[in-house]
Amino acid sequence: MSYSTKQREELISFLEKHADEPLSVKQITEGLKEKDISISAVYRNISRLEKEGAVARIAKLGTNEDLFKYTLSKKCANSIHLTCTECGKTYHLENNETKKMEQNLQTNNGFYINKTKTVIYGVCKKCNGIK
Repeated sequence: MSYSTKQREELISFLEKHADEPLSVKQITEGLKEKDISISAVYRNISRLEKEGAVARIAKLGTNEDLFKYTLSKKCANSIHLTCTECGKTYHLENNETKKMEQNLQTNNGFYINKTKTVIYGVCKKCNGIK
């Protein structure tokens, strides 16, 4: 059962605007500070959205902290995400590269990727000093 509240609507709007970014509850709460939404309301709504499949929980590399990513955004729907471990920025893997990777894994390993939960960690061109 899903229901709509002002807090939930504000949270979804915020997540949609930051669909490329896996965010912690603390970051989400800070981003919604002007809307006067408490951390407990964020936890409660994130939990419901996760159960509904609208939010994916991602383990933050090297910590016990969980990050949350909005999965219903049209711009992220068919993308595998690349996250830089240096600057934290998240990029979309180009669709043709995503398709190649998917086909390779399916053909060679019989493995199907869940793109809503897939984040590949590494170091981006900018942090590597590559132009």
